[in-house]
Amino acid sequence: MLELVHILTALQIYCKDAHYSFYGVNFKPLHEWADEILEPLQDYIDEIKENYFIMRGLVVPRGVDINASAADYVPTALGDNAQILANLLAIIAMAHNKLNGID
Repeated sequence: MLELVHILTALQIYCKDAHYSFYGVNFKPLHEWADEILEPLQDYIDEIKENYFIMRGLVVPRGVDINASAADYVPTALGDNAQILANLLAIIAMAHNKLNGID
């Protein structure tokens, strides 16, 4: 479950970067799409921390540790709109695959 938190945090970080990095005629719809992904993430991550870690009596990892591990999943370059989209979809796919593997 901790790896899912890392991946979702990476998605949160990258969405914020993408939000400010889209450009051109497609800026507005891409910018808003990144917002749509970003907005529910914090609540979802919070639910995992509360319902998985705390309810099981486990220690919730510190934010600084989560962010450090999440950095391993954040693409290092933004690139053009197409590359940013590809990177976002790759992180979303990682999260989806991790979710599918959780009982």
